[in-house]
Amino acid sequence: MDPSTMIERLRQKYPKRCTLPTETVIRQEMAQLFLKQKTSEDANCEGEDADEDRVRKTQSKRARIPVVYVNKLEEYLQGVDDYRTLKGNHAYAKIVEDFKGDDGSLPSNFPAEAIIKRKFAALKGTFKVRQVAEFI
Repeated sequence: MDPSTMIERLRQKYPKRCTLPTETVIRQEMAQLFLKQKTSEDANCEGEDADEDRVRKTQSKRARIPVVYVNKLEEYLQGVDDYRTLKGNHAYAKIVEDFKGDDGSLPSNFPAEAIIKRKFAALKGTFKVRQVAEFI
């Protein structure tokens, strides 16, 4: 059922009510309910009963970068004079250099290159906002 139909039904059910949710609010609530349902289904999945493709897709959507690497990226941003010249490639190379073991291998929880680059871009944006806020 779409939001406009829901509003019409609410108007029929509560004709004297002045305040009804807008279509946007209904869409947001529906999205939250779907997300909650999806995460509870993923939590209930066990072993062979789980649809492996679905589980893999939800894990990739929620790919998180461990705090250790985020802190290192933030240190890297703060240690540079002009953060605007930094690129994701440089940040990835730097973090690989910092976390590479003696044998040349990376830790098992080391995130993919694309994830590190996206996180670095996001951190650069928040860093810029913080600098502007400090300036004002």
